[in-house]
Amino acid sequence: MFAIAWRDLRFPPGMNRALFEKSGYMKSFPQLAGTLHSFCGSELDHMCLLQCKEIGDDWTKDQGATDIVLTPAACYPLYAKAALEYCQARWGHWRGGRSQVQETPLRMRCI
Repeated sequence: MFAIAWRDLRFPPGMNRALFEKSGYMKSFPQLAGTLHSFCGSELDHMCLLQCKEIGDDWTKDQGATDIVLTPAACYPLYAKAALEYCQARWGHWRGGRSQVQETPLRMRCI
C-alpha cells in the first residue's frame, strides 16, 4: 500500500517530556515509563552524595526529573512516518487537519 524507507528511520532513545505527557501514555502504562533524572544539588550535596554512595545509603535524594523521558517503544517514531506515507500515497500530499472529501482531489485532507 505505501512504502516506508526503512533505512532512513531513526529511533531516538529519548523524547521531550512535555510531548510524552501530552500523549496520555501514563494513563495506560505507568509501569513502563522511564524518566531521566539528574543531580540537582550544591557542592556540599555532592560530597554528601559521594559519602552516601560509599557507605551504601540512598544517594538519590538530590536527583530531579529532567525534560527527557525514555522513548516508550521503538514503534513510537513510526506512527508519524506511517501516517505521512499513507496520506502522501493516498492523496499525494500532507496538509494536516481532518479527513475531508471534497470535489477537488487536491483539497483532500487526512489526519
